[in-house]
Amino acid sequence: MVHDPIPKTSDTYARLVLRARAAVAQAFTTAPGGTRYGAAVLTAGGRVYDSGQYSSFNHCTNIHAEQGAILLATMTGEPDIIALAVASTGSEPVTRPCGVCRQTFAEHAARTGRDFEVLMAFRDQTGFETRKVSQLLPNSWSPGQEISGMAVEHRSFVTRVAGAIPSDMLSTGDQVTLPDQSVGMVWDAKHRPNEALIKVKYSPCDQRHVKLPHSFTQPLVYQSALTRLRFPTFDFHGSRVALQQTAPHVQGFGTVALPEDIHESAAKLWDEFDRSGIEIANVRITGSRALGINQATSDWDLIVPASTEQIARLRLNLGASVERGDLSIPDHSGTWKRLERVFPGGRSAAVAQRRYADTLVTNGQTLALIFVPTSVEPPSIPAETTPIGRQAFFGRVVEASASAFKRARFTVDCGGELVSVTSYHKTANLLREGDVVSVSGCVMNAAPETKVVQYYSQPDSIIWWSTA
Repeated sequence: MVHDPIPKTSDTYARLVLRARAAVAQAFTTAPGGTRYGAAVLTAGGRVYDSGQYSSFNHCTNIHAEQGAILLATMTGEPDIIALAVASTGSEPVTRPCGVCRQTFAEHAARTGRDFEVLMAFRDQTGFETRKVSQLLPNSWSPGQEISGMAVEHRSFVTRVAGAIPSDMLSTGDQVTLPDQSVGMVWDAKHRPNEALIKVKYSPCDQRHVKLPHSFTQPLVYQSALTRLRFPTFDFHGSRVALQQTAPHVQGFGTVALPEDIHESAAKLWDEFDRSGIEIANVRITGSRALGINQATSDWDLIVPASTEQIARLRLNLGASVERGDLSIPDHSGTWKRLERVFPGGRSAAVAQRRYADTLVTNGQTLALIFVPTSVEPPSIPAETTPIGRQAFFGRVVEASASAFKRARFTVDCGGELVSVTSYHKTANLLREGDVVSVSGCVMNAAPETKVVQYYSQPDSIIWWSTA
């Protein structure tokens, strides 16, 4: 079943309304004596952000209190809102959001996948009225998105336990069963000492499993889903990540060797592997095909051990193969669609510059390549390191040799300050030394260096200002 992480007690919501009532004192008005508005939002991370309205003389450039509170939470890295309270000094018996704010609520709810609650304060008493966003604006204008909560896809399968591997032997791409019988994939077996970073893909529900939204193409909805499912997540100042202690809490059952039926269909891809010096015998399968729950159109998710030099050669060869028409880029790929929106020149530029060709089609089969180093890496975050806040940086990439891996690493020179970034989303895989970028993420207390960690493509963005 799906639950909210914070109990909807009258006390919790009453305190939020009190914060909204107090926030009317923050209203920045054009003249004394006018109606003041205050708003407060409660996020999935348990934090409250409040704001008064900012009034302008022409009234067209006002910032409403509700918009201000949402803006503060989102810019701090906590867009997943549980509830919003609004109050005013006006004479109306109930403070009701205007149409502009209701549209803002609807669009924000569509982005996060959470139809949050709006608490409207009574004028002459301490109570409040509650409505869902969808109830306040049932026929909102929508740019192709719906407020439908978490999109669910049920699949029936029995978790494999045969051939289970010790949790201290986990590797990137391994499938794992968690204590609540959720099934996930290891993003980083050594994220921190004795802890693995796990992407939860299926959560148990009514004797079946619910497939969670895609963490790269729907990052905010995915994080909201983790919270509602009460998965034991770690809150890196707004980004909800599945950080799980390994032994004895995780049972891993690895990846799967390549079956015979893929060799013929992927022959052209294997030719490029051979030319690049990558051992096909070391390639393994993860994802739905490893679990045995794949559909006819399911991608082949391949874990590919390779060196940085081999990856560079492979991308040269794959790019040439795409340009010859031997391999092609899938039109349906959500990953390619997202990358095309953020990378200058889109997919054609990414291929032409030989930066990325890691999801391809051959003989009607889509194959996604997940590169991992051939050597064992140390933990990416030392045991004593903790998050201290979110920050954005701007500068030139001066080192990107490890940017192609699942645990991507690169360094940005920000006006003389070197910022070391560890990223777990595919945008980082396109980086190259000399790129000028804006990067946002969670800053760690890793003095003397500045260390930033990115988990999802939003809010942990990489924006190109120019490419090398």
